[in-house]
Amino acid sequence: MTAVLTGHHGAALGRGRVSPRRRAQPCRCSQLEAATTVEYKDTWTDIAFIALCRKAYGNLAGWQSPRSWKAGGETYKGMVEVSSALMKGRSPAEQREAVIAGFPKVPPWFRRAFPYSRWGAELNAQITPRFFTWLVGPMCIEEATLSDGTVQRSAVKIERCRYLAESGCAGMCVNLCKSPVQQFFTHELGMPLTMKPDFEEYSAAVTSAPCDPAEQAQVAYEPVIGIECHIQLNTRTKAFCSCPNEYGAPPNTHICPVCLAHPGTLPVLNAEVVHKAALAGLALGSAIAAVSKFDRKQYFYADLPKGYQISQYDVPICAGGAIDVALPDGSALRVGITRAHLEEDAGKLVHSGADQLTGSEYSLVDFNRAGVPLLEIVSDPDMRSGVEAAAYAAELRRIMVFFGITDGNMQDGSIRCDVNVSVRPEGRQRFGTKVEIKNMNSFSAMQKAIDFEIERQVGALRGGREAEVVQETRLFDEGRGVTYSMRRKEGLADYRYFPEPDLLPLHVSDAYLAELRRNLPELPAARRARYVALGLPPADAVVLADEPPTAAYFDAVLAAGAPAKPAANWVMGDVMAFCKEERVRMDQLQLAPATLADLVALIEAGTISGKIGKQLLPDLFQGEGGGGVMALVEARGLAQISDPAAVEAIVDGVLAANPKQLALFRGGKTKLQGFFVGQVMKESAGRANPAMLNRILMCKLNEA
Repeated sequence: MTAVLTGHHGAALGRGRVSPRRRAQPCRCSQLEAATTVEYKDTWTDIAFIALCRKAYGNLAGWQSPRSWKAGGETYKGMVEVSSALMKGRSPAEQREAVIAGFPKVPPWFRRAFPYSRWGAELNAQITPRFFTWLVGPMCIEEATLSDGTVQRSAVKIERCRYLAESGCAGMCVNLCKSPVQQFFTHELGMPLTMKPDFEEYSAAVTSAPCDPAEQAQVAYEPVIGIECHIQLNTRTKAFCSCPNEYGAPPNTHICPVCLAHPGTLPVLNAEVVHKAALAGLALGSAIAAVSKFDRKQYFYADLPKGYQISQYDVPICAGGAIDVALPDGSALRVGITRAHLEEDAGKLVHSGADQLTGSEYSLVDFNRAGVPLLEIVSDPDMRSGVEAAAYAAELRRIMVFFGITDGNMQDGSIRCDVNVSVRPEGRQRFGTKVEIKNMNSFSAMQKAIDFEIERQVGALRGGREAEVVQETRLFDEGRGVTYSMRRKEGLADYRYFPEPDLLPLHVSDAYLAELRRNLPELPAARRARYVALGLPPADAVVLADEPPTAAYFDAVLAAGAPAKPAANWVMGDVMAFCKEERVRMDQLQLAPATLADLVALIEAGTISGKIGKQLLPDLFQGEGGGGVMALVEARGLAQISDPAAVEAIVDGVLAANPKQLALFRGGKTKLQGFFVGQVMKESAGRANPAMLNRILMCKLNEA
């Protein structure tokens, strides 16, 4: 067989050795850009091998091509067709297993009788170009250097892989050729084989040589993580119709002809959607597009009544920006924002008998969520661990909640994050194979999923199982702490984006943005910094600035005159505990911030003790104390006893009533001091000034 490469004007550039006219970049769906055209002139033996291979793949796929096989490219095209049929409906692992099952089984004695040798490896390299040029194109034999320094001619360079170029599919190359062939030669024939395709050059290197496990295990890998967060906007109505945007309503009660895509209906953009998207963009430091547009993202699924999703493709409303993230170890990380675009949500599928459509007995569709406005925020791939990713997502949620863009309830689906994870050798700029992870309903689950996926990918690469790392979508099983394959990742081209003809371009004026900027809320990071400046520890600042109701309540207590540190202790302690127990937010409390500030002031002034303050709290939570906490203290006679003479009298009475314990204390059992303190507090009904009590008591106990 000869291969003729056609250049810009159709002239033959060379025979046998192929130099592509341009580099082809892998895209998101693992579909490679079209290669420069090559004309292959197959011999009759090539045609026979192609027909046999097509028949074998057809049997594995359970599919017979309707084409009558002919000479040349038509025959090879038929083989690619049946390869594609073999992939459909199968996960990458199932594809590999199907091909491996079609290989002949070699008896175990063969590997014992013919163990790996240099002679066998070099013979294999000599045979490959003579028998497999019909499949992969022109090849040449090269030298391979083993880990011990030995040089042998056991490597084959595929100058331009015909199977990869004509299929245009990296997944087909890896799962139907590379991985099964490697496994067959290594495990069945006992001939260690490594195939390394170059998806940019359409070339490949095939080496017959034992790998060095120690060398492979020493490779350091760097994780690369990016996150796509889908933020449900808390508008009163949906994005393109007047149906209520409310969570938890009975199924299919918040729908209309627009939601269900009835013929003749037209979308009308909700202005509040644009307002919240612009507000989010300003919070992220993004550039807000003066003119953006909507597009149709076309795909078919049971929960998508239109058959397409209204989204934004090439001209999003927000571009750029960054978030400064505080990490648990005290360090900081800046995560860039690639873009943020508007789109509508799909309906919700409820499956019976399985957690996804495949395998379920039946599925029900609730269209209440169809048309709910979403803002998809795409981060730069700036994170390197599950901890960093979870911290970024948590900070993004805080910003969106503090700015009133979403309610932030992850358990209700208000924020849904898809995480993209890949690993690459340290020092390499090019990204590794990206895997998308879904089905994480908490930040802790996100961290666990990412850490597992990093470990899985690194383990596969270090173990020589590169074929296990493919571009796909995986789900996280929180119960088992593992990710598992859901489907191969679709690419941008599959969605056939085009501009939405029923919506005009979206214009955002400079005057509108200037008004938004004048009224921007305080960012959570700025609020934390303000609390730290008041003398609070950073950990306390994080707790107080985590939720808007808590931060607003604490700020109101400060505004009423309470000192920052004692006020923070009461808010983070008793007040938070009450809210958790009663399942209420702080903005729903009957205990007014000014009342709590009065309570803190009385304790700090020594008018009442902290113990008395805790005794008063249950009544204050019920709304008492409206006339002032001091009035309640006086009415109940709870004012702290701070008269030295009165405290001394109580101490004298306690010591006189407990002569035995007094003698033991003076005999060296100093731990009895706590006993006497308790007795004095009991006699004073908890009203004795603690500092004064301890001072007077120690003087009395140490008297001769």
